[in-house]
Amino acid sequence: MFALRSAAKIAVRRTRMGAMPMSTVAKTGSQSELFNPTDEHRQLREMLRSFVETEVDPQALEYNRKEKFNVPLFRKLGELGILGVTADPNHGGSGMDAVAACIAHEELAASDPAFCLSFLAHSMLFVNNLSQNGSEAQKAKYLPGTCDGNLCPLSCPL
Repeated sequence: MFALRSAAKIAVRRTRMGAMPMSTVAKTGSQSELFNPTDEHRQLREMLRSFVETEVDPQALEYNRKEKFNVPLFRKLGELGILGVTADPNHGGSGMDAVAACIAHEELAASDPAFCLSFLAHSMLFVNNLSQNGSEAQKAKYLPGTCDGNLCPLSCPL
């Protein structure tokens, strides 16, 4: 019973956030709508897929074998607005939703899981958490730099 109530709450929450309820996908039969519920999500996926093919794929094996972190590439994610994908635009973020964060995760992980984990630690564990729970003073001090990639408080030697 608890699981059903929780699932119903999640479905309602997702609908409020802009994601498409599963029942709608079942009626339309379109998996594209499930994975790209809005045009903005589709454009994000296309942009990230192109970025991954041209920027992330070519460096993945080299950096992983050397056990090195590609700082310039990480900063490019900031230039694209991906490091602050869920953060408020007033603090330098992109102001997108959890679906957008999942899209970024999927596209980056498909090419370089290690680089993707760095993205997740930075953008979800720090940026999203600070954006949701920080004071206005903390947000003003840290979010602009962490969203654009110039500041990496979690261990990145920027």
